[in-house]
Amino acid sequence: MYDTLSEAINEGNKCLNKLSKRFQVRPDDKFKLNHLFGAPKRLVTNTCYPTNGIQYFAKITRMKFDSLEDTIDETFKALERFKNSEKE
Repeated sequence: MYDTLSEAINEGNKCLNKLSKRFQVRPDDKFKLNHLFGAPKRLVTNTCYPTNGIQYFAKITRMKFDSLEDTIDETFKALERFKNSEKE
């Protein structure tokens, strides 16, 4: 979770650099502040070209919340749901 979109973009691109060491990442598969219509680019994926069966998705999602406490509670609930889904 980041305070600004610029920070999320920078950190997201650091993750893509790590992915590129093991998987094919095209130079234009990067998060950008300004995209075609001036909106942030939110999804980067390698599914549109051959990757030896490996697919990844990276997404920046803006979070809207009124209560930080509620947001933290929901984050931990989401983590618990994820862990439970891995057990199934």
